Amino acid sequence: MRLKIWFPLLISLLLFAACTPAVEDEPPAPMTGDPNATTIPQRREVPLLNPYAPGKGDESMIRGEVYIDSMSILVLESFPAQYQLQIKGTLPTPCHQLRAIVDEPTIDSEIHVQVYSVVDPNMVCAQVLEPFEAKIPLGSYVGGSYTVFVDGEEVGEITP
Repeated sequence: MRLKIWFPLLISLLLFAACTPAVEDEPPAPMTGDPNATTIPQRREVPLLNPYAPGKGDESMIRGEVYIDSMSILVLESFPAQYQLQIKGTLPTPCHQLRAIVDEPTIDSEIHVQVYSVVDPNMVCAQVLEPFEAKIPLGSYVGGSYTVFVDGEEVGEITP
């Protein structure tokens, strides 16, 4: 009788354990850097996924323009604070795809972002502007002050 009760419980426990994600043996790297230091502090605690980063197949596409109407820096309510670059504008056609590359901070505490579009050269597309709004993750920063530039144009400052 007891076997009938324990056997399904044991099987359920084994299935649950098998479906649990693996845990990293390595603890996260501690944040280094003095907030009053003049050197570049550590940038991100957790890598952020940039949905507009260059992807597979971009090498076969043609690089195109992006027409930016407005840009601003958003501060997310998190600890440590996370920053995003909000861009509104238009792409040359509905077939163009937005791309953004966020560079690591320079020694002068500048964060440079490249914004462009890519399009398949073999695709036939209506020649009409396509509006977009994008939030590009910049990461989190500790100490110091950073100036954000998009394609050489100053957007604003991040002051953690």
